Amino acid sequence: MTAARALVLLALVACKNEPAVEETGPRGTEPVAPDAAHIDDLPVAVYGVPNVDDDNEDGDVDWDERGAGGENDRSELIVPASLLSELGPDDVLELTLGGDANGVRVWYDGSVAMDSGDPSTTLSDNEADVVFEVEFKDFLVEASIQWTWRDADGAEVASTSTRLLAAPLILNHHLQPSEHTWMMDTSAFGGNAQMVDEYSDALGADFSPIDDNRYQYDVWIQDEIEFASVTAPGHRVDVVIDSIRDRGLDNFPEAEIEAPDFAVMTWGAGFATSQDSFGNMEVTPPFTAPDGTEYPYGRIYYGEAGSYVPTRSLTDFLEEQKIQDPLVLDTSWLCVGHVDEYTSFVPDPTAPRGFRLLVGDVPMAYAMMEAMDPSTSLPLYNSGHNYGSIGEIVDDGPLRALNDDLQSDYIDPAVDLFREELGVTEDEIIRFPAIFEEVGYCGRFVAALVPGTPNLIVGNRTPGESKVFWADPHFRTNDADLGSDLFIPEMEALMPSDMEFHWMDDWDVYHLALGEVHCGTNVTRTPTADWWERGLHLLDR
Repeated sequence: MTAARALVLLALVACKNEPAVEETGPRGTEPVAPDAAHIDDLPVAVYGVPNVDDDNEDGDVDWDERGAGGENDRSELIVPASLLSELGPDDVLELTLGGDANGVRVWYDGSVAMDSGDPSTTLSDNEADVVFEVEFKDFLVEASIQWTWRDADGAEVASTSTRLLAAPLILNHHLQPSEHTWMMDTSAFGGNAQMVDEYSDALGADFSPIDDNRYQYDVWIQDEIEFASVTAPGHRVDVVIDSIRDRGLDNFPEAEIEAPDFAVMTWGAGFATSQDSFGNMEVTPPFTAPDGTEYPYGRIYYGEAGSYVPTRSLTDFLEEQKIQDPLVLDTSWLCVGHVDEYTSFVPDPTAPRGFRLLVGDVPMAYAMMEAMDPSTSLPLYNSGHNYGSIGEIVDDGPLRALNDDLQSDYIDPAVDLFREELGVTEDEIIRFPAIFEEVGYCGRFVAALVPGTPNLIVGNRTPGESKVFWADPHFRTNDADLGSDLFIPEMEALMPSDMEFHWMDDWDVYHLALGEVHCGTNVTRTPTADWWERGLHLLDR
């Protein structure tokens, strides 16, 4: 702002929220004149959330409206009276916006005080705090304010600067408390009434079944959307990452979820492969890597299948966020090609780091079956896969050779990657029985023969209590008798003792959808809102 438009702020401005600032410290120009010592009372940094939501619900992103009604996503920047009252009668405090000024606006009293087109303003002596508001356009936008105290002759008395930094986008992991769960209520694929009832009984008002005929019977919410959030002191905006897969669910997040402080955003466009579905994107729990690097929000991991990869617009963006530095797994062996078909993480307070890695394991499956009566009939496996008994599975030499190769060529290397990058030890791993088979319409690629148990949903709304929803293995003679299942007792015994188990009757869904076993369930979670304290080392490296 030009000198002619300089702000002379004399009225007391009330502070409405806790300022989004880092602690202050001595960093003014040396030597500092005695009456200029309070330059150090200015904030070292102001952190904020990008204004990407639609608070007034008019269909436009708030940043584009330059002052939308109901706005609540600006961060306060307080110029303390302790500094302003020290200015001489003809002194000024000069403010200059620098860095990526195209992505920042500084507001005062309902008007823009500084932006890229008018980056300066001045303050005069004042007996009250002055409160500005900082607005950010996008994730990780960084700018600065240069503060210069000038005397009546225009000479510099002291100066310092304040960092302005917008939050990175952080995807959710299973250790965060769950808040709400959505799932399609469908009559397709044999229906999923048992699944709907199980979720409803377990989660109550925190669960919303969605009528699938509103979305062209596209039931895979888990593949269409992924939840994330941005936070700053006093601020939280949730973000639905909407996949480019679209199909019937294309407008689901806008119709069912979008709201003030809940934005819907898409990265990429054009032809979508299976790798663009979000069953192929997961997040590890928080950990410290073997090299000592702390990842307090975990790391994203996703699968690639040769030339079939998630849209680079999204993966490049996630890499730019730095704070969850993505890992890549090889999913080229799977028909659907998603990482959640054979890996997952669950909270466990008794574990060394509070979590366990779940992974499908071929040797365990064969060891368990070989300990069972080979004549035990498996009615569903007979009708769906031509295996009438446990012995018929165990004695199928080509099937075992295929699975041994899958274990050594793909599953073990994935575990090795988690060992190398996360420092996962054997006592942090829970191995679940897994057997895969080739399916005719997928050529040489495989799908789960035993429903993929690591492909689970964690609901942990109550502190210290986790509910896990996973695929019924149907490994029993009488399918109506869940208690007689031969796999379930051993699988439950492997899990953390505080887990509440819910087995989903998903055979028809599984059978027709190649292991995507949860009819599109997705969960929003409470973020850990302190990246500005615990994650800056990842952004600044």
